[in-house]
Amino acid sequence: ENQKEKGSLKITSIKEAVIKQCRRDFESKSVDVFTTIHIYAADNADEDDAYGSQLTATIQAATKLVGEIEPVRKCFPKDWEIDLHWSLCISNVCSSDFLQKIGGPDGHNLPELSITLLLDLITWVEFFCETFESAYPSIKEKNPGNISIESRPDLLNGDGREINPEDVMDGLAWAKNMLWEV
Repeated sequence: ENQKEKGSLKITSIKEAVIKQCRRDFESKSVDVFTTIHIYAADNADEDDAYGSQLTATIQAATKLVGEIEPVRKCFPKDWEIDLHWSLCISNVCSSDFLQKIGGPDGHNLPELSITLLLDLITWVEFFCETFESAYPSIKEKNPGNISIESRPDLLNGDGREINPEDVMDGLAWAKNMLWEV
């Protein structure tokens, strides 16, 4: 009987395993996309515009990741909330990378941007906001209050298998509002 129990599969254990693996894969993929494009940009950058090349690479990587929200939403059952895991990963990676590139939440590096790069950045932030608001309409009106690096919501509970959807919405609203404030 003990042997029989070991060999039986439970749907809940499959779901948990899929979610856990997706979470690891999402984190890995989002970081890999940025790493790959940054290496490429560094290898091909003009010495005079290395900063601009890196920011352009960040915009390209972030656009690719954000553009995959809708396909991920369609791949899994809604109640598995896989799309929330993906959105959480990319909003964290994108907002962190952009904040680093522009010199933090105060945008210390923004004066170094060309008009073209500044417009590209603004266009991307609009794309980011519109994509997340379209996918998750409840974040449109969310104002997480104190928008600072220290106020980023803690989004993962325990080992990262479970998320509180309301906390994720707060986190997505935080990322959207943080980028828009800069």
